[in-house]
Amino acid sequence: MSEEHTPNKSLTALDRRQRIILAVISVLYFGEYLVISMIAPLLPLTARAKGMTDWQIGLVFAATWGVAFIGSLINGKLVTYCNPKMMNFFGVLLTSLASLAIGALYWVPSGTTFLVVTLSLRVTEAIGLSMFAVSAYAIIVSEMSDQLQAALATTQAFMALGFIVAPPIGGGLYSVSGFWLPFMSMGGLLMIFAFGSLFVMKDLQGTMPSSAGSYFPLVLRPKVIMTMFHTLVASAGFRFLETYQTLDLHDKYGWAANQSAWVYAASALSFVLTLFIWVKVQHWTSPAIVISICSFGIGIHYAMTGPPPFIPLITKPWMTYLFYVLYTAFYSGAITAIVPDVHGQALVSGYSDDYGTNGIISAIFHATFDMGCILGPALGSPMQKELGYAWTVFIWASCNIFIGILFIGRVIYEGILRNHTSGFEVLENSEKARRTSFPLVEWPRIKPSSKQSQSERTHLTEETNKKSTSNNSFAYSRFPSDVNE
Repeated sequence: MSEEHTPNKSLTALDRRQRIILAVISVLYFGEYLVISMIAPLLPLTARAKGMTDWQIGLVFAATWGVAFIGSLINGKLVTYCNPKMMNFFGVLLTSLASLAIGALYWVPSGTTFLVVTLSLRVTEAIGLSMFAVSAYAIIVSEMSDQLQAALATTQAFMALGFIVAPPIGGGLYSVSGFWLPFMSMGGLLMIFAFGSLFVMKDLQGTMPSSAGSYFPLVLRPKVIMTMFHTLVASAGFRFLETYQTLDLHDKYGWAANQSAWVYAASALSFVLTLFIWVKVQHWTSPAIVISICSFGIGIHYAMTGPPPFIPLITKPWMTYLFYVLYTAFYSGAITAIVPDVHGQALVSGYSDDYGTNGIISAIFHATFDMGCILGPALGSPMQKELGYAWTVFIWASCNIFIGILFIGRVIYEGILRNHTSGFEVLENSEKARRTSFPLVEWPRIKPSSKQSQSERTHLTEETNKKSTSNNSFAYSRFPSDVNE
């Protein structure tokens, strides 16, 4: 395709309406994950004082991701029947109301009553989070498809910022006036964000289908299954690390929780700073190549946080910082490439680029990610108890390296397929396009004569390209996993 037809994938190409939408969604991401993350360091001690056991506390946190998993799958279908903007609003509103109520837990009676109320409020938070997350991604994908990678990276950056500032803000407010203040103040702020989004966010212009999108046959495509497996393993490993990082650093160096928090902050900063680098790499290559590179990077540096017992390395504190920072740098690329990859596969499969399809894509990503958040601690805890921390992180790291090998095989396969069909022989129909994961095309078959000169064949190909573009067909992209409109 000629240069003038290549879309500008930079955020500078967004119009005023799109910039307002991206800004509102980013601020809501920050507020949502600030409120969701703030409970982790503050609830356990209060819950213990109210008579909850460690097992019950773990149940409360696990239930959050379990409900978010189910809610994501349901909301992926509902986004077609609901206004995505209103689903986004009510999701944030529900989370803010639950946060306000959590602030009142201090006055709830101890024992079973406290457990039931706490669990109910965390489930309510999870429902709100799933409504917000699914609708937010659907809006971004539908309204900014040309700038998809950069827009998603922006929302991920604000989400990470919410994680970063949650502990100091929550701890600071807790020290001022106790358990109630952080949740009620931040919950109230999030509610203001929710109502503000109704007035600031402009009308959505993405296509709204007459019926809901379908998970099948998209989730049965081998390439989508690979990407879902990658999402599951990446999120499970991250949640395990988040759960046991503080304990491991205490065992190694005798660090207190506040010292371990600096490692967490440095890792989160690395995540934010490298997001847009990986966006550029996706523009130059493809999401599949980025996932393959990042899976190897995750595996290597994840393993070295142990390190594995068979590696005779005595880690120093600066090494630990380095391994965690590099791990999150590759993790940011691996996460950012997921939705663009599944989005491309959906279009290749014949799905329409509308809110029905993008709601399904968003639900697939968030449901798989949430399931990983459940499996990480659930599988990692007994493994850590039986095998130890070093062997457990090595197993998670090996899973990521295996995924990297799978995606390298996929990239090689796509390259062979691309070379096999390159030149002047093109795909005959959309059915063959679906089988080969190439973009949908309706081009005539061209068989060059051996007597044709190179200039004649080049001219014939250019004429075919122009005809295809004028008919709003899909043209070949540099990589089969990319789909250009």
